[in-house]
Amino acid sequence: MSAIEHSFQKRFPTTSPRGRRPVPIRVLFALELLKHELGASDEDICQRLRTDFAVMYACGLRDYQVNPSQAHFVLPETLCEFRSRIDETLMDELIAIQAAVAMEEGLVSPAHLVIDTFPCEQGSQRVTDATTLYKAQKKTLELIVRITPQCRSRATTLTNQAQSLHQEIKKVMRCFGRQCRGQGHVFVKLVRHTEQKLLELGEPITALGQQAQQLLAQATALSDATRARFAEAFNAAMHNHAHIRQQSTRLIQGKKAPPL
Repeated sequence: MSAIEHSFQKRFPTTSPRGRRPVPIRVLFALELLKHELGASDEDICQRLRTDFAVMYACGLRDYQVNPSQAHFVLPETLCEFRSRIDETLMDELIAIQAAVAMEEGLVSPAHLVIDTFPCEQGSQRVTDATTLYKAQKKTLELIVRITPQCRSRATTLTNQAQSLHQEIKKVMRCFGRQCRGQGHVFVKLVRHTEQKLLELGEPITALGQQAQQLLAQATALSDATRARFAEAFNAAMHNHAHIRQQSTRLIQGKKAPPL
């Protein structure tokens, strides 16, 4: 949770020390999760925060104050505003943070074949090692496409290469989705075959990423803050991609993933 709070603080810094103290990110994040889990409205979940000890505990509140003006009261409008700030980019970052923490704690492992219902643009609704690898490749390529147009030298060529490669790996996942459609389960052999194709096609991603990093470092037209933000996101994507690629390489060779 501390990593998520740090991410929000960087994206939405406090501009003034005046005014009411902000509601902790943990409280808002927990309320948003509970709202969907319980099927409650914003008004209902905010009201339960005042009276339901279980909701308070889930929000990380251990002390109950009788004073009705207690600071952790949340207005439905505040929860709505918080939800509006959770865009696609932030969701990707939050998912990456949660996945990294879960793997560090040994709760999940890329070595396991996970089958779940998860909307996927490629037509398959299964989350597998292949889709995990694809997501890592896609994230890195998308960042290359976002970064390179803001750099002057060699930007167009690198952007075109990243876009072309993205289309190629997307075709592989569409084929995978068609083969999975209508099946009650996913065959490990099919997943490994798809991983093999993704690994072969995705071989240039590391080199393209390194070129993008060099261009970003030379992009003097960008402010230091913007360049630092891009660099941080890109380094995280590259590290995640390298880790998952290593895991997939071991898996298609019939080896177990190394212990976390």
